[in-house]
Amino acid sequence: MKNFYEKQLVSRFEKQEIFPREDLFKFYAEYEPELNEGTFGWRIYDLKKKNIIRNVGKGIYSLSGKSLYIPTLGKLSKKIAKLFSKNYSELEYCLWETLCLNEFSNHQSTTSFTVLEVEKELLDSVFYFLKKNKMNDLYLQPDEKMIERYVLEKENPVVLKSLITRAPLQKIKDKRLKITVPHLEKILVDLFCDSKIFYFSAGKELENIYTNALDFYTIDFSRLLNYAKRRGKESEIKDFIENNLNYPLENILR
Repeated sequence: MKNFYEKQLVSRFEKQEIFPREDLFKFYAEYEPELNEGTFGWRIYDLKKKNIIRNVGKGIYSLSGKSLYIPTLGKLSKKIAKLFSKNYSELEYCLWETLCLNEFSNHQSTTSFTVLEVEKELLDSVFYFLKKNKMNDLYLQPDEKMIERYVLEKENPVVLKSLITRAPLQKIKDKRLKITVPHLEKILVDLFCDSKIFYFSAGKELENIYTNALDFYTIDFSRLLNYAKRRGKESEIKDFIENNLNYPLENILR
């Protein structure tokens, strides 16, 4: 149950899409005139822990009225995760399925593939390991032609690609199994950067995906842009967001 301050905070900011750290400090200072930065930092930490506010940029927040995004996984992805937990327990990896893009796309796809990302140096090793475990429809860093001609024609294809270091990942639980999946910000950046693999989500469809993702979920733009910078596409994605999305980004992209 929210306490008095938290209820007042929600009431104060519920009509604002986003609000800066300075406004949040002023709110608390009305009730605590002696408030210092250290105590205020704990207030912010507590609000995040209670899922009352979320980061959308550096020093920029929104109320947590939207859900946290967690991609759903099918049987094949869970099978891969089990194999990794037994044989590559220390390996950093990421799993997701392109079918999840239907939630954000206007064009609903009936075909999809599983995306498996591992450290670049281990791509070949993982490729042959999965082949030995009877995953025949496995494609190593395919280009657009291969995706179109072969991958999307298969029933349960897996695309194996390299994982960017310090990518925004999260762990989910499936019974006793922990599976590493991407944050939504990672998916959005990858769709923009890997146009040869995700060619079916380019152009106007990419705008639709970004727009709907913003409508349905809270996006942490600091996380998104930091990852875009890791991929060497920060300025391009900034331009894309500013020019194509109807969203108040002036303060977020400062």
